[in-house]
Amino acid sequence: MGPWERLTVLGRRQHGVVTLGQAARLGLCRRTVQRRAASGGWERLHRGVYGLPGSTPNLERAAIAAVLAAGPRSLVAARTAAALWGLIDARPWPVDLVVPADRKAPRLHGVRALRTSTLRDRDAARARGVVVTSPTRTLCDLAVRAGDADLREAVATAVQRRLTTLHAVAERRAALGARPGVARLGRVLRQLAGQGRTDSPLERTVRSRLVARGLAPAPGIHPMRDRGGRLVANLDIAYPHAKIAVEVDGFAWHRTPDDLRRDHARQNAIAALGWTVLRVSAADGEAGCDRLATQLRVLLGQGATGTGHRG
Repeated sequence: MGPWERLTVLGRRQHGVVTLGQAARLGLCRRTVQRRAASGGWERLHRGVYGLPGSTPNLERAAIAAVLAAGPRSLVAARTAAALWGLIDARPWPVDLVVPADRKAPRLHGVRALRTSTLRDRDAARARGVVVTSPTRTLCDLAVRAGDADLREAVATAVQRRLTTLHAVAERRAALGARPGVARLGRVLRQLAGQGRTDSPLERTVRSRLVARGLAPAPGIHPMRDRGGRLVANLDIAYPHAKIAVEVDGFAWHRTPDDLRRDHARQNAIAALGWTVLRVSAADGEAGCDRLATQLRVLLGQGATGTGHRG
């Protein structure tokens, strides 16, 4: 395989991005590469960094081009890293980078680069083929730029997907010391520690709305077992002392007749153990949670204007 073929293979591994330095290390003359770039439709992304013909201009390409232009030991960070980890919706512009404090922060178009003295070896990882900050460090940096709701969802998603733990985030937060976002991240960690593990953003939303209405359920998913100890169901939201379950239905619920039959069998098994099941769907919104709260208060014996169950 010749140097041009090796450069093409390298570009494919880098989301269609190559650099003049990489071409030179493969034995290609820089001027020859520049002439090929000018005549062959290569896209100049940064000085010495090119997108190969046919490469897709997406978040991954923008991120890896920024890292290659910024030089060694630079990492994609904050919102861009969170998007690459799948913790927030993609926001490719500008690309967030961090570089060690002993280097000058590069000035690159469409890139927001910050120097930091707190990078550790374990802060570096790979996501979608791009060198990024680890999920734990990403969440600490995201706290500077995200609001409470977005940060809470990002942390919960990372924990749900087992990318990190609340304890690991709390430890890294403490090690970083006083910095912007510390108080916000601490507040989010305390909220999530009190809620327990959930399976979806919708469940977390409903749980938060019930807590705001003074109806805090038991933390996390509640395993319901029969008298013989066999698992009957994992309940989304539960008030075990009153045998009340709240099931949260997403948009894709009951897509097939089999889904509906399984759901009926599950709900019958829950009812057979003396539990009351209430349902709320993704389309219900705040109004649906208001109705749900009224029904819960009646079942909990609090009346429609009760002060709420505090767990």
